[in-house]
Amino acid sequence: MNLKSVKAVLLGFSAVLLIFIFLLVSNNFYRAIRISEKGNTLIHCLDRTSSLLEILRNLQIYRGLSGFYLNNGDKSVAFKLLELRKVILSEYNKVIRSCPNRKLSLLLKKNMDDFRDLSKSAFSGKKNPEEVFSEFSLIIDDLLNILAVKSNEYLFNNIEDLKIKLISEIAIQRIPRFAEVLGRIRGQLVLLLTESNGDLKLKKSIFDNIKIAYGYLDILNWSLKNIGLDKDIEKQVRKVSERLDNVISESEDILFEGIGNKSVSEIFNDQTQSIDLLYKLDANLIAYLKSLLNLNLNRKVNNYLMLSFIYLCIFILLNLLIFKFYRKFYYSNKQIIEALESIKRGNFDLILKKTGIEEFDKVAEIFNSVIKELKRNLNYLKGYWNAINETNPAIKLNPEGKVIYVNEKFKALLGYKEELLGKRVIDLFSSSNDERELRKFEEALKERESWNGILKVRTRNGDTKTLIANLSPIFDEKGEIFEFLLLIQDITEIEKSRERIYKLYYFDRLTQLPNREKLAEDLGKYKRPALLIIDIIEFGKINKVLGIECGDKILCDLSKKLVNMVPNGSVYRISSDAFAIVLDFEDFKENIQILTSWTREFLKSLEKEEFSCENLSISLSFRAGLSISKVSNLLVTAEEALKRAKKERKKLFVYTRSKEEEREKFLREIRLVKEIKDAIDSNRVIPYYQPIVNNSTEKIEKLEALARLLKKDGSIMNPGEFLEISKFIGIYPEITRQIFEKVIRDLEEIPFEVSINLSYEDLTAETTFNSIVNFLRNLKPKKGLQVEFTNRLVFEIVETEDIENYKYLQRFVKLVKPLGCKLAIDDFGAGYSNLKRIIDFKVDYLKIDGSIIKSVKTDKNSISLIKSIVSFSKALGIKTIAEFVSDEEIFKIVKDLGVDYSQGYYFGKPESKDEILRKYVT
Repeated sequence: MNLKSVKAVLLGFSAVLLIFIFLLVSNNFYRAIRISEKGNTLIHCLDRTSSLLEILRNLQIYRGLSGFYLNNGDKSVAFKLLELRKVILSEYNKVIRSCPNRKLSLLLKKNMDDFRDLSKSAFSGKKNPEEVFSEFSLIIDDLLNILAVKSNEYLFNNIEDLKIKLISEIAIQRIPRFAEVLGRIRGQLVLLLTESNGDLKLKKSIFDNIKIAYGYLDILNWSLKNIGLDKDIEKQVRKVSERLDNVISESEDILFEGIGNKSVSEIFNDQTQSIDLLYKLDANLIAYLKSLLNLNLNRKVNNYLMLSFIYLCIFILLNLLIFKFYRKFYYSNKQIIEALESIKRGNFDLILKKTGIEEFDKVAEIFNSVIKELKRNLNYLKGYWNAINETNPAIKLNPEGKVIYVNEKFKALLGYKEELLGKRVIDLFSSSNDERELRKFEEALKERESWNGILKVRTRNGDTKTLIANLSPIFDEKGEIFEFLLLIQDITEIEKSRERIYKLYYFDRLTQLPNREKLAEDLGKYKRPALLIIDIIEFGKINKVLGIECGDKILCDLSKKLVNMVPNGSVYRISSDAFAIVLDFEDFKENIQILTSWTREFLKSLEKEEFSCENLSISLSFRAGLSISKVSNLLVTAEEALKRAKKERKKLFVYTRSKEEEREKFLREIRLVKEIKDAIDSNRVIPYYQPIVNNSTEKIEKLEALARLLKKDGSIMNPGEFLEISKFIGIYPEITRQIFEKVIRDLEEIPFEVSINLSYEDLTAETTFNSIVNFLRNLKPKKGLQVEFTNRLVFEIVETEDIENYKYLQRFVKLVKPLGCKLAIDDFGAGYSNLKRIIDFKVDYLKIDGSIIKSVKTDKNSISLIKSIVSFSKALGIKTIAEFVSDEEIFKIVKDLGVDYSQGYYFGKPESKDEILRKYVT
């Protein structure tokens, strides 16, 4: 081909290019015009949407006011409804007239007619508020559906930008739906609060709508984090979100806890303001949407115009290049094309030869330099990959976490081969790992982040390997992840060694029990521990006579017996012939006597055990030290107790507290005794009364008088502070006597039956006994009282009292029963029970122990025990009282089980006489 032919071809090409450019420019102008028209249509559609949202808001207000009016008939509300109806109908007509689509106009007209008809018939008296609310909700749902369908038809299907689509969906569909749910909550709360019956179905509907509202609130918060809104819009979204969160939470509180200090009108107005804020946000979002649409459309129009300009520039530039350099590029073009094709095929072993053309020679020089650098980098990468691939087990994952490559080291370690390809890597580790660690690994995959940690994996042959795993994302030229590299290192043997070291350090090699170091570490985990150290007496003789092997066997057998005999304790071997047992002091009611008694019985049982060795039956003897001091020095004090046991040749020595602690306790008790005696001498022993409810009528019929001491400063001393020590020093009967006399005095004002607690000390104290009996015999109630005092007196005897001689109780019963007094057994079912005595003494009430009542929600055995007590009591004509009824659920259970009366904080705490009279009498 000669130069003229090339020139002719280039001129022809230039002409064709000119025509092509002209067509492109024309097409771009046409598209720009179409986009502008389309943009105007979308803007008008958004304007109609704003009008429909205003109608929707007014419909929701109208619905809420309707429910309010139907329940209380407020005339001011009726006036608001009439005004609002006019506004709504006017807005409907305005939108219908401006709507260019006939089908949409007909749908809106039907919706308007439905509203007009319902707004006329709603207040005829034929429909209840719930029906009216539901029918208005249907009209609103129809309008929301029209809005959703038409927005999809005119907006979403014509918008390509994802951000604009998301904002459109939130502004036109989600927020109106959210506002509707809030409107329903508002209306239903008005119905609930203005009705007296508190319909459960309505409450459930409110609760369901609250859950839906939280879902829409999450959508609003999601948009704040993910869409990338304007800062002012973001600020408004955050403010509205916080306000709506408070409103929804307040609605939930009203539903479950009641209206509180607010009126129904205030609640309605608060929620209306919140919904208005949501609609204001929606209006701003639509305005923001318009601005985005305009910006987007203008950008597209400008792009097409710019493209047209670029095409013209390209045409001019190409023509200049063609006519100026056509010969140079003609000669070099073929060489460049061949070089590029070679690179595309992966062949980098080529160079461009210089042609003598200055421009091309510069290109060739740069091209050859780039190819050389590229080859060098590829060789480096290949070397790095080979080093990694041959050193560590490794697998590659695609962005979805599926295996796309497994190296030979990985195959050799785990035994898996090609069957892993295409599988989710998380499935490989799912069966052998801690869920939290696995969740972190999975989260790193989802978030496209680096991660390292320790994972366990089961090999093909069933072994478990412990691995250090390192996950690294690999990025492409766009900065996006196209695969992950997971490198692992086998540390199984290291972990096994660590476990062996741990066992060697913390466990006894002979008995496999934890050792002294483990005991010292574990003591800090207990809340209230007691420590028992057991020492085998003269165990060295067994080793000396029978040999070490025999001694070791006995130690192993003894360790097993200790573990089996103390299932609720922890056993340790702390020296050659000493064992430690950690017990929970709370299991023994934090009573040192109970714990000591249990320990003595435990040692007796242990000494009865026989151990065999070389056909010999061997019994062991033990000494023990027991401590319940502070955790920080518990081991030291327990060992000190063992030393004292050995020194004093005792089976058991109990270390309870230090001398300083004993001294502090002694001084504290001296001060307390003085305070108690002073209160008794000053007549500051007072009764507090706790109500007892009849389960059938759910009315208060009885009270229990409970002793309290009034301190000099006016505060109250509770029985837990003074009862035990009062019994110990013998002044408790005087407290009972004062309580009795004050209860008798209070009975002149209190119309209920009152029970008084009597202890064994009261029955055996002649002064108190005679005082009570003589007081009752000489009692003369004031004229006009319907029931004599004695008929309203109940004496409670604690069922677990250690009554050594029943003759005192029998004597008391014989004296007070004929006077009309009643007898109750307290804490029945908790411990000691003598059913024959209950029958003999003609008991009137059995008070079921609180420990049984408190566990009825979770313990079937407690329910069975209560059933038995109720059945036994009814057969004998005895009434039953449930103690410690703390909530509605327990009350319902004991009531269903047939218990006659209930007592506990659910009905009232112990209070003074004046409070009882104020609450339950006056």
